[in-house]
Formats: sequence, structure tokens, C-alpha cells
Amino acid sequence: MWHSVGILINPMKAECAAVADRLEGIFLSYGVRCVRGLPEDRAALSACDFLCVLGGDGTILAALDIALPAEQPILGINLGRVGFLTEIEPAHMEDGIAQLMAGKWQIEERTLMRARAESGESAFALNEIAIVRAGVSARILTIEADVNGYPVARVSGDGIIASTVTGSTAYSLSAGGPIIAPSVKAFVLTPICPHTMSSRPVVVSEEDRICLRVVGENGSAQAVCDGRAMWPHVREIGVERAEKMAKFLRLNQRNFYHLLREKLSEW
Repeated sequence: MWHSVGILINPMKAECAAVADRLEGIFLSYGVRCVRGLPEDRAALSACDFLCVLGGDGTILAALDIALPAEQPILGINLGRVGFLTEIEPAHMEDGIAQLMAGKWQIEERTLMRARAESGESAFALNEIAIVRAGVSARILTIEADVNGYPVARVSGDGIIASTVTGSTAYSLSAGGPIIAPSVKAFVLTPICPHTMSSRPVVVSEEDRICLRVVGENGSAQAVCDGRAMWPHVREIGVERAEKMAKFLRLNQRNFYHLLREKLSEW
């Protein structure tokens, strides 16, 4: 079924080149054409049947820029520290690719958020969309959060995170948000270092429409999507479930609670 694979490498990982060489050799032994490249080699990588990403969760988030428009599934090879989204450890690549080529795989879909700025520009996020302080500003941010037009929170602090369930084990978790199983259809609003004891995370439906609005001086806040600064001077953004889904190749039946215990024990 698979004729070509794009191998996306993270040049910041010292072991990446050696692992990519080995991985390419495995695929070639099955007659699968390999295209190796960096994120800027989008055209060549997006023309492949699927994308094999060498790195951690951060590399996978960057790979979505290629995979989403091409509707490619992603197979993650873990070269990171935790790797919630990855599927294969480097030591098990031969067995994993053999399973893949034998047709023993499935597609897992994960919900994406779409953020829309006042300018009309939009961006996707698999983990989270956050409004945080801009630059080196030490000002306290005050942000109002509305859900379906109704005010649900007013946060004064370092910012606020709107997270998917996938992102509930990422930035939101570090800010004190709840861990949510992938089967739950929800978003989470998590305050960042709130200056009041009454500010708490709020779980809403992923069908809800969220509006995050900065109160006060313009230019003191920026919007960040999956760790990347998108809009440096933001006043208001809308957040909703995207129509597209992120697709991941899975080789084994994943038990979220086992994975959670295994991965979090490494922190």
C-alpha cells in the first residue's frame, strides 16, 4: 500500500542523521521510496504517502504544517524526552516498520483548534492557543474569556491557555490544568499564574466557540499557537474546533492511562 515516505528530520538532534540513515535503509528494503528533508522542503515531503517524523512532540507539531494541507498521516520516531505523540522508539524501528508494511496499523485522529485574529488571519493548533505577555513586558495581563457569547472567566496574571485534550498534557498541564483522556470531546481554559485564588481551569465542549479578549493597554499581549508566536500585538482572538483533524499512524492499541503513567514517570 505504501509507495513513498517523507522522512522529516530535526537537525537539532545529534542522533537524527544516523537514525534517518537506518530508517531509510529499512524502508528501501521493502521497496518504499524515501524523501528525506527539513521543514522547508515542504513540496517534496508533502507528495509522499505519509510522513515519518524524527524527533519529539515539538517536531511533530512543526510537521503539521506539511501534513495537514496534504492530509498525510504522521508516524513519529521518538528522539525527544517524553514523546506523547510518537509511536516508535529508535531501538524498535525494524519491528515497527515490519508491522506497518504487513498492514497492521490504524489511523488515530486528533482534534485541532482554529484561532482567528481580528485581522481575519487564522492558524491551527494541535496542543494549545495561548495569550501571553509580549516581549519582555512585566505587566499583568487581564483577559476575559467568553464561551458562546457568555462570560465565563476574567483572568489577571501572565495569560490564559485554550487547550485541546491532546494539549492537556503539555503547556496547560504545566500551568495547573487537568489531564484529559483523548476520547473526551473538550477544550480547557487554563489561567497562567493568576493573581487571584478564584481563577481555576474551566473545561468546555469542543463544540463551543471561545473568545479571548485582552482588557487594557494595546500591545502588551501576543497570541502563541503550539509554542509559536503568531500575532505579536493581539487584542482578541476567536477559538473553535477546526474542520480538519490531525492523523497519526498507530501500530499498537494504545492505552492512554498506561501511556500517561509511563511518560509522566520520566519527568
